[in-house]
Amino acid sequence: MIRRLRQPAGWIISLILGASALRASGNSKFLIDVWTPYEGLPQSHVLSIAQTPDGYLWIATQLGWLARFDGTRFTPFNAENTPALVSPEILKLLVDDRGVLWIADIDGRLVSYSHNSFENKVAAKPGFQKRVMSWLGRFGSEERFATGSGSLLRLGEKAIYETDPLLPPSGEGAIIQFCQNADGKIWCRTSSGLLGIWENGRFKPVPLPGEPGNRVNQLVPTREGDILTVMNDGVWRISGDTFTREFPTPPENPILKITLNPDGSRWLLSPTALMRVENQRVVRTTELAGITDRTPLRPLELNVDSQGNAWVIKAGAGIWY
Repeated sequence: MIRRLRQPAGWIISLILGASALRASGNSKFLIDVWTPYEGLPQSHVLSIAQTPDGYLWIATQLGWLARFDGTRFTPFNAENTPALVSPEILKLLVDDRGVLWIADIDGRLVSYSHNSFENKVAAKPGFQKRVMSWLGRFGSEERFATGSGSLLRLGEKAIYETDPLLPPSGEGAIIQFCQNADGKIWCRTSSGLLGIWENGRFKPVPLPGEPGNRVNQLVPTREGDILTVMNDGVWRISGDTFTREFPTPPENPILKITLNPDGSRWLLSPTALMRVENQRVVRTTELAGITDRTPLRPLELNVDSQGNAWVIKAGAGIWY
């Protein structure tokens, strides 16, 4: 189900993935339009969304292939009208800095879409463990992606997967995020909160600044090419190899996720609230009852649209906005 919410600040799209109710504090009033499969949505179980620079919203569903939404109607894409799409279960949609849409299916295949054309980039079936989860950037002639099993995909003339054999593919100690800076250096974090650099297909640990027992919750590339590191004691910026604290937070209410908004502000998500920060100052706080990052299948996702509105995807519990 899709909900379009309109308010004075603009409008955003929300996808309802489960039956849990949404509860948020505040007195804002919204006008809600609802789209379901009766209005053309291929399937109600939505796995991923992405917005391309032309304004279209792309929607990936569990077994309903792919759809493009123009604000009024849905245009479906499937094996019948798009031969590049093989699986009906599209797991992840990504948009790179050139506006190319990357479509990753459950079996690890990868398709690109640009200039009204779909193209197979990883056409073979590499398997569920090599499914693509994020686009990191490009370095030289290759595109770089992170997979769901702690591997790095280097996509040039051919697809090369790098995996550290000393680390588990999942569970405690596995790599769960890669992030590339402006120099092409790749930083990564593990499920146990460690930070490291990816060198020659291996994870090289890096000591953390701040309080003892600090852990990394998220890595975010900035427009300047630095890396923001979200830790239990706040947000740190990595410039080259130098750490600088940007926004402190109490350890009892750590920041889990952060987004960089078009106007320079940021959304910060803690275990209990969503906060908007402008010029290093919290200007708005919305309490979110029941939000937690401890989900067995998928972590929380904090997203921001082109107008700076935020929404949180929690697997099985819908969208919190």
